[in-house]
Amino acid sequence: MDSSFRIGKKKCIVRMKNIEINTAVIEQFNIFVMQQDIERLPIGLFEGKMGLAVYFYHQARPGSKKRYKTFAGKLLDSTYEQIHSKLPVDLKLGLTGICSGILHLIETGFVKGNPNFVLKDLDDKIINTLYFSYFSDNQYISSEELKIIAHCSLYLCKRLTDNNLSKNEKHIFEQIVIRAVNKIETAISSEKMTEPWLFSRYDYFPALYLELIEKVYKLGFYSYKLDKVCDEWTERLTSALPTLKSHRLLMAAAMEKVNRFYKSGKWTEHISLLKQSVDIESVINTDFRDKNLYIADGLSGFYIFLQENNLLTDSAKELISEKIAYSEIWNNFEAAPDNEKRGYIGLMSGLAGVILTFHYK
Repeated sequence: MDSSFRIGKKKCIVRMKNIEINTAVIEQFNIFVMQQDIERLPIGLFEGKMGLAVYFYHQARPGSKKRYKTFAGKLLDSTYEQIHSKLPVDLKLGLTGICSGILHLIETGFVKGNPNFVLKDLDDKIINTLYFSYFSDNQYISSEELKIIAHCSLYLCKRLTDNNLSKNEKHIFEQIVIRAVNKIETAISSEKMTEPWLFSRYDYFPALYLELIEKVYKLGFYSYKLDKVCDEWTERLTSALPTLKSHRLLMAAAMEKVNRFYKSGKWTEHISLLKQSVDIESVINTDFRDKNLYIADGLSGFYIFLQENNLLTDSAKELISEKIAYSEIWNNFEAAPDNEKRGYIGLMSGLAGVILTFHYK
């Protein structure tokens, strides 16, 4: 799956040496969220209604809890009703995240619908915003704008895997992705290699961009240009050694996937260097603090990364499970007043995603 959205399909309660998240706390969490005024919740995937809709659809599946499914439907309806023309297109708060969430719900069978019909108007808004707001002649572009372009393009690459997409829509999506790659390449930004303080597949731009390059290579419509892009990035990438070892693994995995197409000996050598002396259990203990648990920038996101790249060992799974279950964040949530509890409830930037990652993979 691309970086725009990741949650598994099957029920699997983590129980490593009887380590598990307290079910009473989960029930308290669910009740608290269901007591909120839906209309006052933010709309997006990371912290808002779209992400919570995904969470409650998944919560409804294991125990056939009708109230969870009903609430999830209300969240989804409210999200769709509140989409407006001025909503941003970014992954975290805006249209790309909402579209990614809806597409996930359709693909996993939680809701029925043809994505080419359901998402058409929203896809058009994303494309128009990219074209008129981000593909201008201005060569300077901020790191946040670079990430928005990459996230939107990754979503469009995901849409391009739909075999039922019309020929005209496919052509438009491809042209926008091509423009995005060209825009990123010509943009003047000193922040292209900036490393975030916390592990993040969504905010570490070089790894994010490499994921986009790999997706376009796989789609096979711009390969001649991508080789030149990789040529341009070779010196930049092979001279970089991320500070966080979790990011070294992330970069190694991203470069390795692209190099299946690019086939560079320099890249192979650097991938080996990035992997050297990176002990996953040590990384778990050093790169992630006690409350650093979320999918967006914490242990849950690192767990999903390890799992998707066949790097997750039983001992690493057990260690992550232990750190999650015994984190002070659960006590903090229980003890917090209601106005502070709301800061814990997001899917990608909150406890909803932690619960799903470790209980319903």
